[in-house]
Amino acid sequence: MSFLRDTPRKIRNAAEIDVINRVLEKYVDFKDLYLRAEFEKRPVEFLDHPDDDTLVLRFDGPLEEERIEIYTVVRERYIKFDLELVSEAEPRHPSFSYQMRIKNCSIALDKREHERIKFKEEQPAVTNMATIKVRERESDFQKSLFVKMIAEEFINKLDGVDYKKIIFKDEKELPPPVQYVIESGKTLYIKNISDAEGFFAENEAYFQETNSLALQEELHRWVMSNETSIKSVLVRPISFFPLVGNEFHLGYLSVINKDREIEAGQVERLDAFILDLSDQIRSGNLIESKTVGVIYDVSPGGARIELSDTKLIDRLATQNVMVFEMNFKENNPLLISGSIVYVYKRADGRCFVGVDFKGSRFGPRIKNVLPIHIKHFLYHKKR
Repeated sequence: MSFLRDTPRKIRNAAEIDVINRVLEKYVDFKDLYLRAEFEKRPVEFLDHPDDDTLVLRFDGPLEEERIEIYTVVRERYIKFDLELVSEAEPRHPSFSYQMRIKNCSIALDKREHERIKFKEEQPAVTNMATIKVRERESDFQKSLFVKMIAEEFINKLDGVDYKKIIFKDEKELPPPVQYVIESGKTLYIKNISDAEGFFAENEAYFQETNSLALQEELHRWVMSNETSIKSVLVRPISFFPLVGNEFHLGYLSVINKDREIEAGQVERLDAFILDLSDQIRSGNLIESKTVGVIYDVSPGGARIELSDTKLIDRLATQNVMVFEMNFKENNPLLISGSIVYVYKRADGRCFVGVDFKGSRFGPRIKNVLPIHIKHFLYHKKR
C-alpha cells in the first residue's frame, strides 16, 4: 500500500522534552488516542504517565514494531507522537500494555474545520467524475495551444463587429490599448475615437499615480493615427473562472468598429460572450469518466472517495483538480470541484482519493445544502 500522490500537513515538530510536556499539558487529555494506521482508527488506552518522557499504553493486540506513532485530535488540531517501545508494562496492567518513550511530537498548524461523516454500510455514489487536460493556472493556459485554439474558434461566433481578435499576453508586439488593459486591469472603452479626450481625462489620475506617462503618450499616438479609420474600440480582459481558486486573465478581447459606435447594449452582449467563452474552455478542458465510485466519508470541507478504476486512479495521481457529483438524493446530485490532496492505493487495488473543497467554484452553495442532503440519505437508509 502506498501514496501515489500526497500533500503533507503543515506540521511543527518538537523533540525537546520540556516542549513536549507543554503540548501534553495544553492539548492532550489522553481520552481519545489512536494508533496511526492509514484510514483506520485503532484505539489506544492511556494507563499512566510515570515520567516526563514515558507513557504506559494499552493496545488492542501485541505490538509488532519497536517504533510506532499514535495521534489524537484536540481543539480541532491533529497531534502525533513518535514512540519507542521500552518494555512490557508491569504485571498489574492489563494484557497488551507497554511502556513507551516519547521521541518526538508533531502538531498540525492548521485546524480541522469540519467534522467528518463516515458511511460504513451503504455509501453514496460518486458519478460523472472528470479530470482536466491542462492545469487551470494562468502560466499553463498561456502556453497551451489547446486553450488558444478553443478561444480563437469561439471568437469566430462573435458577430456584429468589424474586427475581433483575442490577444494573448505572450505575443511579441502588444498594441497600446492592450498594454493599458494588462497594466491597469481595467476595460478600455472609447465609444467615439474622434472624441477620446473624455477617456484620457477619466484616467489622468491613474497615469499619474502609476507613473505611466509613456503609456499615456503611446495611447495618444495610437488614437491619433487611427481616428480616420476607426470609429469605436473596446478591449477587455477575458476572465477565466477555474474549478478551484481565483479567477485569472487568459487573454484580451479586442473589438473595433470602423464606421459605427459600439453601443452600451453591445458591450453587455460582449460581457456575456466572455462568460460563455470561459465555460466553453472549461468544458473542453475536462476528461470525463464513466466510473462510479463511493463516498467513504464527507464534510463541508472535503470528501474521501473510494475507487477501483486503475486508469482513473493513475490519472488522478498526476492531477491537482477533479470534478464529480455526490448522490445523496435520487435524481438530485450535488456537483462539486476540489483540489486533490492525496491518492492512496491499497493492497487490494482499490484506492482512496482525498478531495479538499476549499476554493471550489461550487463550494459556497454546497456548504449550505450538503447537511440537508446527508440527513436525507441517512434517514432513508434507516427505513
